[in-house]
Amino acid sequence: MGNKSLKKNAFYNIIRSMLSFIFPLITYPYITTILIPDDLGKVTFSISVVSYFMLLAVFGMGTYAIKECAPLSGNKKAINERASEFFTFNMITAAISFVLLLLAMLFVKKFHPYTLLLLIQSLQIIFSVISVEWVNVVYEDYKYTTIRFLIIDIINLLILFLFVKKSSDYYIYAFITINTYICMSVTNMLYCRRYVDLKVKKDLDFMGHVRKALPFFINDLSVAIYIGADTTMIGFLTGDKNDYCNGIYSVAVKIYTVVKNVFVAIFSVTVYRLTACIAKKNYDEYYKVLNGVTSYFILLAFPAVTGMIVYADYICMIFGNGKYLEAAPSLRLLAIALLFAVFGGIATRCINVPLGYEVVNTKVTLIVAIENVLLNIPFIIIFAERGAAFTTALAEFTVLFLCALKLKKEHVKLPGLINLKHIRDAIIGCVWICATYVIVGRIEAFYLVRMIIGIAMSVVGYAFVLFVMRNEIFIETVESKLHLRSK
Repeated sequence: MGNKSLKKNAFYNIIRSMLSFIFPLITYPYITTILIPDDLGKVTFSISVVSYFMLLAVFGMGTYAIKECAPLSGNKKAINERASEFFTFNMITAAISFVLLLLAMLFVKKFHPYTLLLLIQSLQIIFSVISVEWVNVVYEDYKYTTIRFLIIDIINLLILFLFVKKSSDYYIYAFITINTYICMSVTNMLYCRRYVDLKVKKDLDFMGHVRKALPFFINDLSVAIYIGADTTMIGFLTGDKNDYCNGIYSVAVKIYTVVKNVFVAIFSVTVYRLTACIAKKNYDEYYKVLNGVTSYFILLAFPAVTGMIVYADYICMIFGNGKYLEAAPSLRLLAIALLFAVFGGIATRCINVPLGYEVVNTKVTLIVAIENVLLNIPFIIIFAERGAAFTTALAEFTVLFLCALKLKKEHVKLPGLINLKHIRDAIIGCVWICATYVIVGRIEAFYLVRMIIGIAMSVVGYAFVLFVMRNEIFIETVESKLHLRSK
């Protein structure tokens, strides 16, 4: 397991994230053309409600299983034993979650108009038991997950174009949103038999796993609240406009999520490797990987955020046509949230988890979740979806600030983590991206053409800035690619 190349793993995960970036570019403009904001808002609201029950079903297993298996790297028998325990544990948590969702649908009057949509989305809970996606991470098998993702998404794309033809087809669209997860769960369960032989453990120490997984569950739940509670609270606090506001907000959130997933791909590769380095007391390798990831994020996050801010109108026109142009202000606020989220992710996932500070993550995210919910009430009532976007940005900043404060208090030494030269190079490149917006704004052409020209000028110009500044990361990456091609 450990001998697999980190660069190859990152490459496959980035490819998968790029597919997650490309497919919404195809599907979402189509969906926003077919569905009116109100119908899209209904689907979005039902997704947000079920997402909390999904968290209970999974119960932090994604991070918990990886954390538990990292010290067992290379011991297939021990990992197989633990895998069966995790599988049985998730069977129980999924059953509890499904029953609680049915009770909520029965007794919460607000959910009654969304009953069918909630039932459709609840299929995720059932299939979460067999997903076992963490097995692929433990065995660092990212090539398979990337190929699987591509094939299933192509099938889903065809289904979307064939069956979603009018706004009343939003029930079909709701099923399509979970079909990818269902197909990936089934295929992954079959595929992972080559790694683990999953069995139901009758002597499971259920409460023992609850105690160990609880910090990860609380952390995931808190993150979901300060990120996803916006949609749920918009549904409750914006009166008759709730579905419309959720429809508008969903476009901004979709764009934000698509870009954020590119960074999450690198996180998912590095957390296991960083945790294994600490478990084996290989601190030099830990610092090397951590500093490398941070430097890459500096060079990628700054231009991504700048582009989202200056080109927000164009992006919303492409994703949502004229009906969803109101999403642009929310997108700009979420772009700021993205910058804090990326570096907050480094603190929570790449530093706190490997170093055993999961409790810190739990406390921080719990504080931020409470902050977000409390601030959402006045901000959503007054500013609707824009208020929700603002509180999300504030929440992401709070996570980063509190984690940095705790690391400083604990005197955690992270030599070379922040490279000011990389920050300088990134800022200079971002100035050029702002300049391209002014230039393309004077071109007499369709907005899509202007957007394509702007992106091309931004990418080429940003790369040129890094080259002129002799940025080490950029030069090293280019030379590495040229070296591979010459072989």
